[in-house]
Amino acid sequence: MKIFRRPFWKAETSKCYVIPMSVLFVLFLPYPIDFIYNSECYEFHPLVLLPIGMFALVFLFMPSQYFYVILAEDRLMLRNGIYTFWKKECLYQDIVKVKVGWAGGRSLPYMQVFTKQTKKRTWQYVIDLVNPKSYNELIEDIKAKGIPVETKRLECFTKYYKPGK
Repeated sequence: MKIFRRPFWKAETSKCYVIPMSVLFVLFLPYPIDFIYNSECYEFHPLVLLPIGMFALVFLFMPSQYFYVILAEDRLMLRNGIYTFWKKECLYQDIVKVKVGWAGGRSLPYMQVFTKQTKKRTWQYVIDLVNPKSYNELIEDIKAKGIPVETKRLECFTKYYKPGK
């Protein structure tokens, strides 16, 4: 069994969104609370909930970015590092092809697993918990299992993360 995973805090989503949003939330949270308690007119203003709502949306959406890959003896597994119940398991014999790459406007790589049961579309799992240095190794290990791997614009991403750096 081979696990392709890196720590939560090294993921690009954590660096770019989670940490800055946490800092902003901590800095701006006192203002709505102060406004509520020190307001002379005791009327509630909906803009007070704006920072709290933004924080909640970010932290409900961002865990969908944290998938990692496990290659077992007989199956490929994609697991979410935060929502542990969210996973996809496919036997190697059922997999038709695997696509790894960048989507149009995304800044993070994804993985799609096409099986014999797939009719038209499959979910694009954002594999932000996989270390970019190990993408080439991941692709080679999947190919070694006899599964065709299609890469899409992955060379744009791997040129910044060369193995050994």
